[in-house]
Amino acid sequence: MDTERVRRPTPTIEDYLGAIYTLSRDGQPVIGRRLAEWLEVSPPTVTATIQRMIRDGWITQAKDKSIHLTPAGLRAAISVVRRHMLTELLLARVLGVSWSKVHEEADRLEHGFSSETTERVAEIVQDSSTCPHGNPLPGHEHLVEAMVPLLEAEIGEEYILARVHEGIE
Repeated sequence: MDTERVRRPTPTIEDYLGAIYTLSRDGQPVIGRRLAEWLEVSPPTVTATIQRMIRDGWITQAKDKSIHLTPAGLRAAISVVRRHMLTELLLARVLGVSWSKVHEEADRLEHGFSSETTERVAEIVQDSSTCPHGNPLPGHEHLVEAMVPLLEAEIGEEYILARVHEGIE
């Protein structure tokens, strides 16, 4: 397969790429069962989609069944995650959509934005480093390093809630 893909993946493939990117970013092993849970689809659906993604060069699958993005898959994943988060910011900051609804709304809109529109949205929201839920946009993953997961917080210490993970948005 040509490593420089000129066509964009389908919305379904973009959803998978975004999930794989996010799970990998957070150090979680990416396997079919976890994707089925994350994307709320059946395991057979994940298996069929994973096979198509391997065929099309978006991902590879290791012997232990872990899933990894190819360079083309990583570029596409970063693109969709960035479009999604910038869309959330646009909805929240400019249109005043409720914080609790921006994720779902952005899921519907993110697939249709061109690169030109995405860059215009980035200008409007001043290309923030996090989405409205505190998750880092691609290129700002280092922000998570200083955060303490709630389950690791010490009793009696004060913390500021800085992030609601994509998995529970």
